[in-house]
Amino acid sequence: MCLHIFKDMLKSFWGFLMRSIKDFLFFIMLLLPFYLYSFNYEKTGYFYKKVGYIDKVIDGDTLKVKIDNKVEKVRLLYIDTMETKFNRKMLKDEREFEANSKELTYLGRWAYKYLKNLLPKSTKVILYIPNTKPKDNFKRYLAIVVRFYGGEVVNELMLVNGLARTYYLHTAPDSISEYYTTLEQKAREKKIGIWKFLEK
Repeated sequence: MCLHIFKDMLKSFWGFLMRSIKDFLFFIMLLLPFYLYSFNYEKTGYFYKKVGYIDKVIDGDTLKVKIDNKVEKVRLLYIDTMETKFNRKMLKDEREFEANSKELTYLGRWAYKYLKNLLPKSTKVILYIPNTKPKDNFKRYLAIVVRFYGGEVVNELMLVNGLARTYYLHTAPDSISEYYTTLEQKAREKKIGIWKFLEK
């Protein structure tokens, strides 16, 4: 009787252990892409760091973030997404990609929805802001945005998932520009995201 109970306990424990291992491996698989695709921005000495909280996602590359108790506009650095509504920039994109405004708007809204799901209101984030030019001509902070819990680099994810292209408002360190170009190129080769529909 005791042996039978012991066997049942051992069987239950083994099942629990195997489920735990599977759950752990699944968790590691989820995190793996972020380690594979994450650049060490602190080591460059090019940025200073601030912590903020998401107030609103405006479009695929622009946010409102509460920084030091003040809501600021933040432009994702080194990337650009399609527009969510018609404007002058879209005219340029139409010529570059040989696509119409309706198609480009759809792709812009796709990027916006992805970013909105990735960064719900009040999400805690780390901002890596360039020392030399922290803001653009529209008074928006320029930043690499990282989710505080999880460590996902938002700018990189937009490129990896084919929802953005590289774009330099001002000169980036060579190591970063090469890295971001590689991320975009891989997405284009795999025809991920917008690259299913567009070709430069």
